Formats: sequence, structure tokens, C-alpha cells
Amino acid sequence: EIFTKLFSRELACESDDCVVKCESDDCVTDEDTGPAPLVDIAIATIFAREILEGCIIISSYRTMITKTFKNEEKKRLALRAVTMSAFWASLVAVIIAAAVCIGLYAASKSFSNYWAEIIEGVSKLVAAYCVLQLSVKVPKWLGI
Repeated sequence: EIFTKLFSRELACESDDCVVKCESDDCVTDEDTGPAPLVDIAIATIFAREILEGCIIISSYRTMITKTFKNEEKKRLALRAVTMSAFWASLVAVIIAAAVCIGLYAASKSFSNYWAEIIEGVSKLVAAYCVLQLSVKVPKWLGI
């Protein structure tokens, strides 16, 4: 039950297009404004795709270095440079993601449904682009 609550969200309306109803100064939506899920499966899929692509790129560099360099000292230094670059890039990515999360948390305290719909639409375009990239790259990775 705890696991399913991470991925579920109860909606009062049937579709994703919940209409905003304004009565005097208070605007409310048809959507139940309960807590958002802790983990969104769409975002998790995008992160998984990016991590997979990063691992494949890093392993390609490491394979190229291993097969190309004859001098063991240069090979060791080159592999270390790839590893450290990947580490620092990952650390910067985590810091940027944390900063965005903190910024969105602070900004969402007075957040209108209009902007939520715009952000949702843009995120769907980004997700579609990521799926397109993955669809194009998987045959390359498999050598097809």
C-alpha cells in the first residue's frame, strides 16, 4: 500500500483537463488538490533514459581508451579523466536538480492552474522528444 501511494494520485475529474471554476475571488479546480505523488513515473522514465544514455556514452569512451592506448600509464590517466569527468558532471546535475526543486517548491506556494497546464504541456513535449531520441538511438546501440 505504501508503494502504490508513491505512484498514485486521486483525481475528482475524469480527464487531465480539469476546468477552473471561479466563484468571486476564490478560484478552485475540479481536480482534487490532494498531495502530489512522491515519484512521478513519467519523470522517473526520463531520468532512467538519461542515466542509461550516460552510462553507454561513458562505457564507449572507456572502451575506446582501453583499445587505443598502448602505454599503460597514459591509459590509466585517460580512464581516470573519464571517471572524474563523469563524477563531476553527475554532481553538478544533482546540484542543479536540487536547486530547481527548491526553487519550484518556493514558487509553487501561489501557483495558478493556468501555469500548471502550460508546464504540463511543455513537459509532455520534452518527454516525447526524449522517447524519440531513445527510439532512434536503441537501434544504433544494438548495431541495427
